[in-house]
Amino acid sequence: MADSSRSQNPHAAVRNGIEVQVFEEIFFTSQDNLTLYARDYGTHHTDALPIVCLHGFSHNSEDFHELALHLSQARRVIVPDLRGRGRSEYAQDKSTYTAFHEMLDVLDLLLIAGVHQAVILGTSRGGIIAMLMAAFRPTMLKAVILNDIGPAIEHKGLLRLSGQLNTLPKPDDWNHAREILSMAHGHALPGLSDDAWQGMAKRRFKETNRGLVVDYDPALAKTFSAEVGKAQVNPKTYWPLFTAITAFPGLLIFGELSELLSSKTAKEMAKRHKDLEVFTVKNRGHAPLLNEPGVVKAIDTLIVKAERA
Repeated sequence: MADSSRSQNPHAAVRNGIEVQVFEEIFFTSQDNLTLYARDYGTHHTDALPIVCLHGFSHNSEDFHELALHLSQARRVIVPDLRGRGRSEYAQDKSTYTAFHEMLDVLDLLLIAGVHQAVILGTSRGGIIAMLMAAFRPTMLKAVILNDIGPAIEHKGLLRLSGQLNTLPKPDDWNHAREILSMAHGHALPGLSDDAWQGMAKRRFKETNRGLVVDYDPALAKTFSAEVGKAQVNPKTYWPLFTAITAFPGLLIFGELSELLSSKTAKEMAKRHKDLEVFTVKNRGHAPLLNEPGVVKAIDTLIVKAERA
């Protein structure tokens, strides 16, 4: 059984001129003895439905900070760093960098946190974990939000992501880090300001005695390349897993320019899931940042629907 401890150094922000705690840190031990990290936003003393936010393949909990600040005004929001990312320990056994192992970690975290039912919001890899949770632990879900991910993934998009992970240069400084990301992802996030790219750089890189490095286990890039290679030989889909989420209210956030999720797949998802709302984010590829116009309102609406259900 996993164990846990809660940090005594809560993080705070100013709301209405008053400094308030916005999240606590949870450190817990996985079933294979890794020390993993999560943020716990909001109050425990509410009957409102909790939200669990799961990030993309090489990202971390920082991706959801602004959204979590909004959602946690009314409810609890749990946001982990998946194994090998952010402040979670890197796995000794690199073969455990799979969506299945990551799902087991999330289930352990929710058990520790005392969360018995929640809305699961998953970006990219996080959405695959959400579908796995629906299949393996359906009683834990009340609704599912998929951010630019579906049961069929375009191989062209996988190849681009694999290339980005394996060829990302080491930044000389924070300005260089910003330029690297804008060059790599500008096609998917057109019109993003320099400040926004700088904020993304702060989420993707960390300072060490070796300078700036990516904030994830570099072995993940090789793991991802191996997965992409297998998918090219034997294309893999997650339609059986997607069937599991049709039991719950759903929201698909679809990047209009996405190379990972096709409009054909998005339409088929809506056809197979009669209670799935599809929100198309204009001028965005993989993956929408969740701060685009209308996205937060769509998320809020889905949560209210899940609570009424």
